[in-house]
Amino acid sequence: MRESTDPIESVSLFFPVYRDENTVKIVADKVVELLDSLDCEYEAIVADGASPDSSGEIADKLAVDHEHVRLIHHETNRGYGAAVKSGLAAAKDVEAL
Repeated sequence: MRESTDPIESVSLFFPVYRDENTVKIVADKVVELLDSLDCEYEAIVADGASPDSSGEIADKLAVDHEHVRLIHHETNRGYGAAVKSGLAAAKDVEAL
């Protein structure tokens, strides 16, 4: 485990989306802005839980527009817990947020 005084070298942050077409871009942009302000490597992972709205398509565009944004698509909605597990599994960094 990292000591609290050690600098952070890299961060993986993920968040699930389901019926979030009105907020997914806002949240992703805020996440990228926050992580850009840190002096470390990072990735932002969006876990789309087979949302019936355009959340997944919006997240796809975000991944194209932001080099640090990655996307996970679930074929079917498996619930919040599955999205969390997918996000943690996809995180490159041990200290995932």
